Amino acid sequence: MRKAIRTIIHPIIFGLYPVLFLYGENLGEVASYDLLLPLAFSLALVISFLGCFWVLLRDMDKSAAMSSLSLIFFFFYSGFSEFASSHLPLIVSTNIVLHPYYIVNFFSAAFLTLSFILLRDYKGGLGPLTTFFNVIASILLVFNLIDVVPFILSEDVRRGVDNPGDVHVISGKSMPDIYYIILDGYSRDDVLLESLGHNNSGFSDELRARGFYVADKSMSNYATTFLSLPSSLNMKYIDHVSSNTTRLPHDLSMAYNLIRDNEVQKYLKSKGYTIVNFRSSWGPTDDIRSADLQLSFSQFRENNDFFLVLLQTTALSPFIEHIIWDFRRNNILYVFDELSDVALMPEPTFTLSHVLCPHAPFLFDRDGGVPVQTMDSRELYVGQLVYVNKRVLGVVDEILSKSDEPPVIILQADHGAGILGFNNACVNNPLDNRNYDDKMVEDRVKILNAYLLPGGGSEGLYESISPVNSFRVVFNRYFHENLTMLEDRSYFSCGRNPFDFREVEHTTA
Repeated sequence: MRKAIRTIIHPIIFGLYPVLFLYGENLGEVASYDLLLPLAFSLALVISFLGCFWVLLRDMDKSAAMSSLSLIFFFFYSGFSEFASSHLPLIVSTNIVLHPYYIVNFFSAAFLTLSFILLRDYKGGLGPLTTFFNVIASILLVFNLIDVVPFILSEDVRRGVDNPGDVHVISGKSMPDIYYIILDGYSRDDVLLESLGHNNSGFSDELRARGFYVADKSMSNYATTFLSLPSSLNMKYIDHVSSNTTRLPHDLSMAYNLIRDNEVQKYLKSKGYTIVNFRSSWGPTDDIRSADLQLSFSQFRENNDFFLVLLQTTALSPFIEHIIWDFRRNNILYVFDELSDVALMPEPTFTLSHVLCPHAPFLFDRDGGVPVQTMDSRELYVGQLVYVNKRVLGVVDEILSKSDEPPVIILQADHGAGILGFNNACVNNPLDNRNYDDKMVEDRVKILNAYLLPGGGSEGLYESISPVNSFRVVFNRYFHENLTMLEDRSYFSCGRNPFDFREVEHTTA
């Protein structure tokens, strides 16, 4: 019995490790109960592999070894494919075009077939091999648990945001609906023209014609979504997150909780507002648990996102990729189709809509069709942006036509486009936030930032206003607060030390 348990330890660990590793890489974004389905799937896969190879080999040591090898190739399939994409074209003839999936499939099948034959025909004992697999699996598990266990046990790390202190509740008068529409990765007009050759002035002019103030020198306060949104939704910089000594360097839980339990929402709720969240399919903005109403095109999506991300790393990814892309397309289209109906609600509403466009993946061409993915990423980005422009103008018009009272609308990006080099730089140099091209970093934080503030026009606004001050202006104007405007600053970071900030100089050009 003891030998049998020792034999099957490593397949179980190799089956559970990918789930725990992915969870560890997304601390704070995934609720612990979201692990149940992926863990059950992994255990079922382990049992299936062990059972199949036992039938074929009639030896537990050999069956366990083949199961572990199969699990490794299954769960790390996308990693092998990415490696093939980056390196194998160098040794493949230019006259032959092979998709990385085919190359990985061939080598995986060849390796596993050869391993099966060698193990089947081997007559000796496999004790040393079993011990080796157990040691490797145990080391991987221990390194993973070093991050995961302290996070699960630490209540302070997951505790909510502190009160900003200078916001107070007063009795409300007639209150406007407020729409905070975040267009993910939407770069400023000058960046679009200089770096992508796209003249976006027509969209900005259309916004101005509808009464918007377009802050054409605006820069985001942070260069990534998970840092930018906590700042804008809490009307302050998040230095206290970076100075928290109990937080692991890559633990994002405090930043995510600042989004889920934000001061803007709490303040407006205290004023009698109904909080509406359009689920984004990204982490914190996908599940604002304290919202009064969360909307999505499909209820199937609830609590399945983590599992879908896991499946994208496996050998099933070629078969489910189009399903996931269709889901994301439908979720974005749902927002564009249904957002204006919030205006029909009788009570005052605050609507948060984080739209994962024009950020990659590129799901729309200029006319809303499915783009050809072989096109240059810059061309794909521009095509998606053009389509987003059309839909956003339509949504704005519908909101205005359905509203009894003029609403407040903020159209704002969380950061600029990553296709200008930022994303690749972070991937290639994840531990160093200092050695990056200044223009690349500056372009990353130059954003779309437009305000429709009825009854006062551009009062309180200025061309370089940043998101940290957006709701300070709104609360001062419509709720007679006296919030101090903060200095507009921008910070850049990425990689495994996302809270190691480098300040980006604000320019007037």
